[in-house]
Amino acid sequence: MPTRTFTCELAVHAPVADVREALAALAGDLSAHDRFLVSAEMVSEATAADGTITRRYRVRDQYGGRRVGFGFDYDTQVTLSPTARTEYDTRLPFGIRLRTVVAAEPAPDGTIIRERVETTAPRLLAGMVHHNVETAQAAILHNLKARLENQPPE
Repeated sequence: MPTRTFTCELAVHAPVADVREALAALAGDLSAHDRFLVSAEMVSEATAADGTITRRYRVRDQYGGRRVGFGFDYDTQVTLSPTARTEYDTRLPFGIRLRTVVAAEPAPDGTIIRERVETTAPRLLAGMVHHNVETAQAAILHNLKARLENQPPE
């Protein structure tokens, strides 16, 4: 299956502590990442000796209407490191896998958010999956930036 990667770097005019706090909150709000989300249940949480928190969720998405649409369940794991690095590993039906690493680092005028996303999908779906994920991630980060800078979202 083809794997594609994209990166995003976004400057935010806000203190790094505020950005890291917002990213941690975002990690706990899966609805911010998934407009088709019906439910997300945390099935486990573990804290390692170094303070790394790993949460596993069982997620249900619904596409189309509830009567004529279709839904499916999948698993996602969110790992929050003490260094404010967040990793997502999501396994969807049809062998689709999304792996994301996002971090906030101090910059002269505030904070730089760096994100790396890897999508793996069957050849027939790869282009659509990559495009949809890239579009969604850009919107999530730009809305986060707007909120942190007290601007209206785009």
